[in-house]
Amino acid sequence: MTEPKLYRGEEAHIKFLDDIITLVERISRSYNDKEGKIIMTHEDRATFEAENSCGHCEVDFSQPGIVKVRDHAHQKRAGGKTRSNYRKALCSNCNLIFRHEKCVRVVLHNGSRHDFHEVVLALNKYPHNVEIIPHTEENYISMTVHMGNRFSIKFIDSFRFLPASLDKLVQTIPRESFVRTRKLTRTDNEFDMVCRKAPFPYDYVDNPAKLNETRPPPREAFFNTLTQTDISEEEYERFLQVWQTFNFRNLGEYSDFYLRLDVCLLSDVFEEFRLFGMKNYGLDCANYLTLPGFAFVAFLKITKAKIQLFNDMDMVFMIMSSIRGGITQVVKRHALANNPLIRGQFDPKIPLSYIQYLDVTALYAHTMSKHLPYDNYTWVPEGEELLILAKTIINHPDDAPFGFILDVDIEYPEHLHDLHKDLPFLCRNEIPPSGAGKSTNY
Repeated sequence: MTEPKLYRGEEAHIKFLDDIITLVERISRSYNDKEGKIIMTHEDRATFEAENSCGHCEVDFSQPGIVKVRDHAHQKRAGGKTRSNYRKALCSNCNLIFRHEKCVRVVLHNGSRHDFHEVVLALNKYPHNVEIIPHTEENYISMTVHMGNRFSIKFIDSFRFLPASLDKLVQTIPRESFVRTRKLTRTDNEFDMVCRKAPFPYDYVDNPAKLNETRPPPREAFFNTLTQTDISEEEYERFLQVWQTFNFRNLGEYSDFYLRLDVCLLSDVFEEFRLFGMKNYGLDCANYLTLPGFAFVAFLKITKAKIQLFNDMDMVFMIMSSIRGGITQVVKRHALANNPLIRGQFDPKIPLSYIQYLDVTALYAHTMSKHLPYDNYTWVPEGEELLILAKTIINHPDDAPFGFILDVDIEYPEHLHDLHKDLPFLCRNEIPPSGAGKSTNY
């Protein structure tokens, strides 16, 4: 682990990008594109001989035609010394297609909404080509800066993998995983104090002069106008304890410590998540942009599913037209219930009725755990007898080896209109008869 860099002053976003680019240039100089000699220790040789399957595709080396080879790193170690550069045993096929990606990842928590904007402003200073994957016009999934030396810098958002506050995330990892955070402390007592995110008076520090104050800010200085929340007495006492234990001389020193702690905590949390992915799936989440992307590749690897792509555009358009998502409901502005538990409003002369809010979660995850189509997409022949086909579909089991995707015209029985008017079955994504933007009775 390198020593954390700290800068306090104007144009911090430019200084940050300067340091990142300098680091990547240094890494690129240590990279060897040539094949190079494989250097192995006795332990490496024993490990290689003991491997029975490819470390990537997991094919058994005993199968006919499978050649076992050594994979090694192409990067020099610090100081130019290279001891062992062996990594793992691969089959010759994987070794031929394996490429060492020349990319340095920069991980920012909730960077899509905050830090990425500052990085974009700093990039105006540089001539490098920038590739952005946007979510919206102002919200970016990732940014890649292409350097002139064929290296690149990719900014990814850890919040897209771990969607929770850093304070909550640090409470999910074991004590021994705080490897980088521990380096900020000298004793176990200090370490116990910093194993969670520290509070900071964001609104109070509204000019640089505040950082020169030698006394700890009062509790009311920690009120957050953005979230309209204050810190608890317990959190404030912990802040005072940290201030006294680390002997800060002013608020600026506490600010410096807070920033170092934030970076080290995020590093420990994200590294723990990376290790989890590599241990359980053999995949590094840092190579992906979002948790769904990482999970999809893990699914393909674990299940070894071979999913055929559509080669018929009519099929593609049919499937796209049936996609539903987001909020699928119509909320009544005013609803009445004849509930016997509500005193003064219950009328025993009319039928009982209740108001209940139901939120069905994990619909996508539930569907993905069921039987899904993956191959042999064909149209039903035009000559197929529809009545026979209808009976087949009605009696078709959910776990059958083949299924149907239907595009149908329906008649909605009139006696169901009032009952289903709030949210009809088989809803369609279209503009209502009254037109977009016009008032309706629904």
